[in-house]
Amino acid sequence: MCAMATALTGATAAAPDPALRAQLEQLAQRRVFFAHQSVGGNLIEGLQALARDNGVALQVRDVAHDPNVPNQTFGHVFVGENGKPLAKLDEYKDRLTKQSSPPELAMVKLCFLDFTAGTDPNAVFARYQADLAALRAQLPSTRFVHVTTPLTTIETGPKAWLKRLLGKSPWGLVENQKREQYNQLLRNAYAGREPLFDLAKLESTAEDGSRTLTTSGSTQTAALTAAYTSDGSHLNPHGERIAARGLAGVLSQALGSRPATP
Repeated sequence: MCAMATALTGATAAAPDPALRAQLEQLAQRRVFFAHQSVGGNLIEGLQALARDNGVALQVRDVAHDPNVPNQTFGHVFVGENGKPLAKLDEYKDRLTKQSSPPELAMVKLCFLDFTAGTDPNAVFARYQADLAALRAQLPSTRFVHVTTPLTTIETGPKAWLKRLLGKSPWGLVENQKREQYNQLLRNAYAGREPLFDLAKLESTAEDGSRTLTTSGSTQTAALTAAYTSDGSHLNPHGERIAARGLAGVLSQALGSRPATP
């Protein structure tokens, strides 16, 4: 399991934001189920930090052993084993369908370690859609939020240059290409139609709006922005807050469009 990154630097609390506070207050009143691994933990830490900044009592709870997500709770659970995305998706489906009281929002985030040079993104997406179809049929009152897979930085400097000279790929390049193939399938299927938290796009967009891209031949590959990470894979406290702010906005919008309970 990829361990959650230890923060190397502190993050300064932001000034209260009325719009963000309203989103967090709305989220604090609902039941959410989030299946994830370590970058998901970064997102949760970011949400908790934003809630503290804005004086919102957001209840976050590991619900791995709970029959249901409690009321007014952001429930989460670590699912599966990294490197086995299909098993993760099936565990997500199994955990949701065993809850006698379905959550109002549900989402699963795959890990960057689930995509290697040998991964077939099309097969992963096909399983995601199949499991999602089964969940929609069984849980008509639950609103599903789609989440793109996080990226890593891509190796630069003399070692990367030497690898390219030898016909090899720098660390992170091929893997990010696989992640983005899966992510683009999610975007094509759901962007503008259903709630989509594009974590990968957020990670690869600097605060000035520029994209973090690596050029290889005629191809540009998105990568995690260096300012958002301390280890090249996980989010640092600054990146956690930025990503969590984007997540709060998507979840708030999703709650506003959640189907009515039959």
